Amino acid sequence: MSRLLVLAGVASASAASGGGVLRVKVQRVSRPVEEAMLAPMALGVGLNTSAAAAAAVAGSVEEVMLMNHANMGYAGMISVGTPGQEVAVVFDTGSSNLWVPSRQAARPGGASFDPASSSTFSSSEQAFQLGYGQGAVTGEYCTDDVAIGDLLLKNFTFAQVFDSSGLRNYQNMKFDGILGLGFASIARGGVPTVMQQLVKTGQLEQPVFGFFLGDDAPGELVFGGVDPAHYVGDFH
Repeated sequence: MSRLLVLAGVASASAASGGGVLRVKVQRVSRPVEEAMLAPMALGVGLNTSAAAAAAVAGSVEEVMLMNHANMGYAGMISVGTPGQEVAVVFDTGSSNLWVPSRQAARPGGASFDPASSSTFSSSEQAFQLGYGQGAVTGEYCTDDVAIGDLLLKNFTFAQVFDSSGLRNYQNMKFDGILGLGFASIARGGVPTVMQQLVKTGQLEQPVFGFFLGDDAPGELVFGGVDPAHYVGDFH
C-alpha cells in the first residue's frame, strides 16, 4: 500500500475560465505552529486495518493522504444550489466524493448549505458515511446544481453532512467541505465524481487537472489542462 503526501488548506474565490480550461486561484494560508503540531490535518480516504490488508492484496486501492505540512494548505470556493451558496472546499486527491456541511454540522464562523433555500435541491434519504485519516463524517446523499467558477454540474449527486464531530479538529479548520478529485473506484455510494461529470458533459478541454502551489505567492488549480508556464518537458 503506497502513500502520497499532498498539501491542503484555504483559497481565494476568484476563478477564470475559457476554451474548456478553468483556472482557480488558491491562496496559501498559514496556521500557528503550535496548532499545527497539536492537530495536523490528515484527510484522504481512511482505510481500517482489514480493508488496507485486502487492498494491498488486491492491488486495486491506494491510500492517499492529504496532510497539513509546514502549517499551510490550499482550498477554493464552489457554489451549491439555486441560487448558489458559496462554501470553501479542500480539493482532496485522496478521496472522490463531494460533501458540504449542513447548518448543524458547520464549523464556527464557517459557511453551510441550506437545502431549503435552493429551488433545485432533491434529497435521496440514502445514508452517507465517509472516513478519512482524521476521522469520519455522516449525512445523506442529495442532488443539486454545483458550480466551480464557470463550470456547472446540474443535478449532481453529493452529500450534505449532518455530523462532522468525528472529523478531528474540524472546528478549527479553514474549510467547510471536501471535494474529492480521486479515482471513481473509491467514490462512496458508487456516485459519479466531479471530474467524471465534467468530462461526460464536455466541459473540459482535456480530462486532467493540475496544481501549482506558489512559494510565498498565490497558487492555482487548473481543470481541463495544465499551465505551460509552470512546467518544462513533456507528460507521458
